[in-house]
Amino acid sequence: MQWGLIFGNNEVMIPFRKLSRTQRSKLIAAYLYRQIRLMRAFDDYYREDLTALFFRGLESAINYGLDNLKEAVDEVEANVPDTEEFSAQEGTYAQNLMIALMYLLLYVQAGNEEDLIRCVDSALNNIDLINYEMDENYAENGGVVREIMAVQKLLSSMAELDKVDTLDGLFDLAVDLV
Repeated sequence: MQWGLIFGNNEVMIPFRKLSRTQRSKLIAAYLYRQIRLMRAFDDYYREDLTALFFRGLESAINYGLDNLKEAVDEVEANVPDTEEFSAQEGTYAQNLMIALMYLLLYVQAGNEEDLIRCVDSALNNIDLINYEMDENYAENGGVVREIMAVQKLLSSMAELDKVDTLDGLFDLAVDLV
């Protein structure tokens, strides 16, 4: 799956385009947060602690503290798991999620739409991997519909999302990964 299949859908694209940069950042942070169990699985499997870094990165994205964003980007980039070293599926999931987080932070920092697209594409790689693991005959269309519904749910929660400035608030709004 790719950005365009989800965010190019008119029911998502039209309200998403109306959002401010801060609102988009919070929405995508909640979208990434949906995959937190994948980061925890990586930590459990490899006895690492990327979840704490992932939380700090999301916190930087939703608090919009431009002063610490460069440091956050650098720390996330330095800790993206190498799938040669972390070769189990958990390594791939964590790699995709950390890359997604890095691009989200870059978007927050500079406002470049391409960073946001790369962020979502990286997160969607995990959705595809999970679906293919569950069913080798997985039809992408079903996954696209579920992701559109997830983003629509977040968009419908935008008033609450605007008030989010902590991970607890983000957790309350994030929808579970299928």
